[in-house]
Amino acid sequence: MTKRKKALLITGIVVVVLAAAFFIRDYLMFQPVDWVEGDVSQWSGLFPDDPAYALALGLDSSGSPVPVFKDPLAALEQFKIDNAAILKHIAEDYDLKPLSKYNYKKYMETEMYSFFFYTFSESISEEKYIW
Repeated sequence: MTKRKKALLITGIVVVVLAAAFFIRDYLMFQPVDWVEGDVSQWSGLFPDDPAYALALGLDSSGSPVPVFKDPLAALEQFKIDNAAILKHIAEDYDLKPLSKYNYKKYMETEMYSFFFYTFSESISEEKYIW
């Protein structure tokens, strides 16, 4: 095998491995996490009454129970629908691309490093934070 063929073979293998890693990461990123039923009533009021926002209890790195979405991707998609105008406003203010599962952390960093989303009644001057 010539050097050129070896280089092409190695390059091809690297590309396939990187693509596989991306797709595996993408597949795992928003899969429903391990959760248990429990009292999530203290967090339920943060979201509209929609099955996409169904909460359960998961465990953080220290083993303490934390609220998690039963289906994170469905929650993200519903959040985009429910808050389209607000997200557009934030994207313009912070020069962000539309909200997606790839850039949601950039949105989380806006507004004092937390998710503070506006709800607008008739004008921006009447904005109110909901989280």
